[in-house]
Amino acid sequence: MPISKFVIKNTPRQAVVAIHGNDGQATITPTEICYAGQTIDAPNVNLAITSLHYQVERFANIKRSSDTVINLVAGYDTVRFSEDLGFTIGMTANANITVNVGGGNNSIFLQLSKSDGYIETNRQTLAPKNR
Repeated sequence: MPISKFVIKNTPRQAVVAIHGNDGQATITPTEICYAGQTIDAPNVNLAITSLHYQVERFANIKRSSDTVINLVAGYDTVRFSEDLGFTIGMTANANITVNVGGGNNSIFLQLSKSDGYIETNRQTLAPKNR
């Protein structure tokens, strides 16, 4: 089964991306998880990995700017970086996130935090009151 990628949650400040498949790679770009009407200031984007849930049969890794930031071995686990460990995986936070999986049936869920560089639309426009 080829790699499939789904954005299963997308809000102005968070996104959850699910990756399933048996061999290959999937890339998450900062622009593809923009909320409706949201734009980005690409050089200033801060897209951090806040938690990870995975089940891999052989191996997988997660890269940012071709640097491996997380290696996953066979098995399953949930790692809540910000809740349990007090930090997020935010190095090269404006780079794409590439997930590589090698063989077997794999499922990886990444929870992402969107902060600097994600520009929200002005949801309410107030006109000056004429008195």
